[in-house]
Amino acid sequence: MNPKKFFIACDWLDRYAGSERVIKAIAEVFKPRTVLTMANVMSQEDLSVMGLADVKIQDTFLKFLGKNFRYGLPLFPLAVRSLTDKVPPGSVIISSSHAAAKGISSKGCLHICYMQARNLRYVWNKKEIYPAWAGTAAKIFFNYLKTWDVESAQQPDYLVANSLFVADWIKKRYNREAAVIYPPVEIGHFDFRWPKEDFFIYAGRLVPYKRVDIIVEAFQKLKNKKLVIVGDGPQRKKLEIMAGTNVTFTGFLSIKETADLFNRAKCFINANVEDFGIALLEAQAAGCPVIALGEGGALETVIDGKTGLFFHEQSATALLDAVERFSQITPNLLPSDMRANAERFNPERFKRELKDFVDGKLLHWSA
Repeated sequence: MNPKKFFIACDWLDRYAGSERVIKAIAEVFKPRTVLTMANVMSQEDLSVMGLADVKIQDTFLKFLGKNFRYGLPLFPLAVRSLTDKVPPGSVIISSSHAAAKGISSKGCLHICYMQARNLRYVWNKKEIYPAWAGTAAKIFFNYLKTWDVESAQQPDYLVANSLFVADWIKKRYNREAAVIYPPVEIGHFDFRWPKEDFFIYAGRLVPYKRVDIIVEAFQKLKNKKLVIVGDGPQRKKLEIMAGTNVTFTGFLSIKETADLFNRAKCFINANVEDFGIALLEAQAAGCPVIALGEGGALETVIDGKTGLFFHEQSATALLDAVERFSQITPNLLPSDMRANAERFNPERFKRELKDFVDGKLLHWSA
């Protein structure tokens, strides 16, 4: 098919992280001429890393909010509707959605949506307060956004989930079936060193739903253990105030710098219900075991007692107990097992499975 007819759509482009690595892999497969997104505030350096430096990027009026585009949450439906107008009939749309990109109309087009998460989960789960500013606005638009979320999930012709956990969410929320293709993990950046150095690590966006506060609270009591937190976000200042001198904040780091820390760290900690959790597998690729909340995508990526261990209550107390148990089972955790587990999710596998899926639907659509 004419590559001019391929469009990639995503919610937004702001910083090269987990979901952006998936978009990069999708772009490498389908080589689009145009990427559609509600807001593009990504640096030219990150766009180059993603292979999008020379690709036309079309965004919406939300770009005028700059890095504060998330304040436009109530306007997401309108922004997505404006993206629909940019797609000519007969096009193929591959969308990557964790919020709203799925809502681009498929009328006259083939639209395949790769759902990277439980879309707009902060609208559905009142316990989550992300984005942090959304308190009053979320209450006003709560029911409206829920209704729109369900309606927009009917737009794609086909849905692909990044985990069995997300596929189950799609079935329950949207009453739709979804194929499952696990996302790519760039294991080539990591190698494992042994013995490990004496520090724990977390890497990810510092936003409320990631529950990094639980990790910091636990390490307030583990004063003899060091923790390195890689990443940035609206919660950073609050977390820095909470943290003791045994916690170091690095801000966002390059892949190479992050990989170096993963290669050296004794354990990766995660306290959030992950939809998949690429960072958990990146750690394992480096031979770094994982302590994770035993819910969500972690159940599909961490092998309890072999590549890490689970705790089952989202609290600092439960995490403290897990750290204690970790010290007891460390001799049983082999770096080779962790690496082998991570290699099951390599990028070439993802590209092959996604291309085969799209080619199959394209053949049927073109017939």
